[in-house]
Amino acid sequence: MINRETGSIEVVRQEAMRTPSIMRFILYGAVGFGIAWAIAGFLTSGFLALTLPRFQPPSPPPPEWVEYPSQLAYFLGGACGGASLGLALKSWKRVVTFAVAGAVGFEVGSIVFFVLAFLFGFPLVRVGMGALGGILLGLALADWRGVVLLGLAGIVGFGVGGAIATALRMPPLAFDWEQPPLQQVLYVLVQAGVGTMGGASLGAALGYLVRRKSVQERSPRVR
Repeated sequence: MINRETGSIEVVRQEAMRTPSIMRFILYGAVGFGIAWAIAGFLTSGFLALTLPRFQPPSPPPPEWVEYPSQLAYFLGGACGGASLGLALKSWKRVVTFAVAGAVGFEVGSIVFFVLAFLFGFPLVRVGMGALGGILLGLALADWRGVVLLGLAGIVGFGVGGAIATALRMPPLAFDWEQPPLQQVLYVLVQAGVGTMGGASLGAALGYLVRRKSVQERSPRVR
């Protein structure tokens, strides 16, 4: 004869094991956005430092392939970061939709808030990018709670990271590419830290949403 109480406990334990771990989303977000922001930091500083000196007067102006990478740095960064969150969901469809949402959100955010940053300070760039990027990721998730939570998570994670980067005198989108190589390396590392903080924040919010939905779907079967 099966003990009903023991059986119920076992069912609950199995259901808990199948519920997605929030830590997984945090790690995917932190690693994905950390790498993506390191690449973006290099494209907006180190890449220019390596290429632009070759095209200083009286040399001809730089070709398009030199200018485009820095302009698309956060388009690529948002795409890579969004794709990493899609991988955490274990869905190739989510990888594609999150990559598109991240690319558009963070690139548009970097353009829109760059001008305002000169008036209110460069942490605003990260706040705006994080907010818009998180909102578009929430829209890609097709969940109004996701729009709110991911938007707030983007504000907190990237806002705090941007404030720290500015305090270290390495604000986003405003670093002098003529700095010495060591400063270029430090800038890339600082930007990687900004991405890590922002990605972890977005991952935590996404993990909470997914875990909450999973628990709600399975709770009727647990008695």
